[in-house]
Amino acid sequence: MNNEILINHLLTLSLNSPIESEGLLSYLTDSGDEARSTFLSLANSHHVVLRALEPLRDLACASRNPVVELWCDEALKQ
Repeated sequence: MNNEILINHLLTLSLNSPIESEGLLSYLTDSGDEARSTFLSLANSHHVVLRALEPLRDLACASRNPVVELWCDEALKQ
């Protein structure tokens, strides 16, 4: 996914529309640490870490995706 698409997902998540980000959930699961790091960096640079990662964590939990759920928990702790 390119940065423009990731930023669109950040906006979607921060506007409380996480159901539209299920594709992001799959991407972050399948693409590994580098993709998650890029996404977190974009969230940091746009000041939406909490507003984006909390609904993403909830979506991961509801989708039974422990990889992204645990990653979100760790990122939110930092």
